[in-house]
This record gives sequence, structure tokens and C-alpha cells, in this order.
Amino acid sequence: LIKQGSRRYAKRQWTWFRHDPRVQWFDFTQYADEQALQAALLARIRAVARRKDNDLVDEYTLKFGDLSLDLKAYTLTSGSDSIKVSVKEYEILKYLMEHPQFIATRDDMITKIWGFDNELESNNIEVYISFIRKKLAHIKSNVTVVTVRGVGYKLEDKCSKT
Repeated sequence: LIKQGSRRYAKRQWTWFRHDPRVQWFDFTQYADEQALQAALLARIRAVARRKDNDLVDEYTLKFGDLSLDLKAYTLTSGSDSIKVSVKEYEILKYLMEHPQFIATRDDMITKIWGFDNELESNNIEVYISFIRKKLAHIKSNVTVVTVRGVGYKLEDKCSKT
């Protein structure tokens, strides 16, 4: 009888991988213990999950329509044109791009971007949205920030509009 917490049980759990034809591509001989094997297997699974049509999808880029936001370089790109964005513009764009199906209310944006304790002027959000719209026009993007009157803002792709 093998105890579940024992090393032998863990070894038995992982040995089936060596003979499973679904995972033959994985070289098991290079891993000495089960924890390293488990970590390596999970890393390979994450790497495969990031691939899209045999291209590696960058995990530091948000995309919406023809627009992409580089999360490390604070750069907004559409086609071959790109432009740097300020910290608040970046945070607003990131929030809108992470929730494209929702309308971002003014209160949600204030809470998520500026925080609860803020000395925000009444038109700060409108000013930053105006800056974002100008930058989108400058890089000739098909994406626009649409105002939903009385509710908030959302991103909309002009090309996919019916």
C-alpha cells in the first residue's frame, strides 16, 4: 500500500506521461524530480496556450480592432503608426481595452484609475478622453472612444460597425 503523500506515489502519478502518445514530444529524461517535471510541463502548456496560428501572442500587448497597446512601452499602435501615451491615458485605454464589451462608467473609471481618495476636477476624464481621441486620429486608427450619453465611454471599431 502506497501512502498518497509519499514520494513513490508522486513518482507513479507522473510516470504515465512518459508513455502517453499525446505528450511524446516532451523530453522527460532531462528532469530529475517530479516538481521540476511538473513546473516544466506547466511552462510548456502556457507557452502553447499563448500561440495563435503558429505565432506567439505577446502577453504584454492588448489589442482591439486595429489598435494595440504595448503594456511595457506605453505605446499605442495602429498599422505602422505608433505614438507614446501618458500614464493616465495608458490606464484609461488599458481599462477600456480590457473590458471592450462593457460601457465604462465615469465612477468606475475614477475609482479604478484615480482611486477612492482623489481631488479630481469635474472634467478631468473628458480632457483625457479628448487627448486619447486626438492620438487615435493621429495614428489613423479605425477605433474610436464613443461617449454613451449619461452612462460613460466605450471603444468602438468603425470597420466592424454594421
